[in-house]
Amino acid sequence: MHEEYDYRTDAVWQQLVREGREKLGGPALWTYQSSHDPWLTNSYYLETERGVLLFDTQTFLSSAEELLSDIRRNTSGQLYGIVITHAHPDHVSGNEFFRRQFPNAFIATAAGVATELKRTAHLRTATQHREYGDEVPASLSPGFYPDLVFEGSLSLRFEDVTVELTEHGPSEAEAHVTAFIPEHRALISGDLIQNRQHYFMGEMQFQNWYQQVERLEALEPAMILTGHQGVAGPEMLAETKRWIATFLGLMAAHVGCGNDPQDISKLDDDGRRAVINGLKASFPGWHDEIMTADGETAMEYCLKGRDSATEEAALAVARAMGN
Repeated sequence: MHEEYDYRTDAVWQQLVREGREKLGGPALWTYQSSHDPWLTNSYYLETERGVLLFDTQTFLSSAEELLSDIRRNTSGQLYGIVITHAHPDHVSGNEFFRRQFPNAFIATAAGVATELKRTAHLRTATQHREYGDEVPASLSPGFYPDLVFEGSLSLRFEDVTVELTEHGPSEAEAHVTAFIPEHRALISGDLIQNRQHYFMGEMQFQNWYQQVERLEALEPAMILTGHQGVAGPEMLAETKRWIATFLGLMAAHVGCGNDPQDISKLDDDGRRAVINGLKASFPGWHDEIMTADGETAMEYCLKGRDSATEEAALAVARAMGN
């Protein structure tokens, strides 16, 4: 675990966890926020006549176990299926645990997410296992991967609710799945929307991202079930667009004339600090999550061009060459 920075003794982190653990307004629709990771990761679940439908499975084994305890306390406890919103480890590493507990439950996602998982999951898992030990699987079995893959859209119809799944292209991740539940006007957004938390920006696909948020606005949701820090109001859609616009404006001011505002390779150390400080000044009170054991935050990590999959791939090459 993180030794240099123990986030679980951080009073601000503890308060954010407390605020995130709440029942939603709609019947039989629940949120879970990790009590173990520094990213304040959310999963959601709802009861149907066929069993429980779960959205995202957490990073740490401890969180997956706690999530299952919550599911059993609040519902029938029988898992019908899992929907994965995107391929980042904090939302999928628990697949192994839930597959063992419920071998007949499906794991569903969009084709773009499935492709990213096949390319990066084993590398990212190795990176996280090296840092977190047995909280993250040492390797991935075939059961980790989705067995129901769709392209474009998929509707799951139950007696009382409809879950409308939609595939989105590159943004915060290479691909995303959102779920809209019209009966509750609830939007499960994955990390396309986070609740007052600065975004992981490794993909640098902000034009696509902005357009995707505008399409989500057209749904007119009453509440956003975000990827981090729980439930937000619909105003977080506009706030996300403002964050993207602010980031690109700061980048444009510091990458130099004639350069792409999304090209972080053009930033020097002063430029990186200026972009981070500008975002923090424009969005006071927003959380910048911890990414590494030495306390490096998400914005610091991303603006150095780092990515867990490419880092592990580089290490694998070095090991193969005997370095």
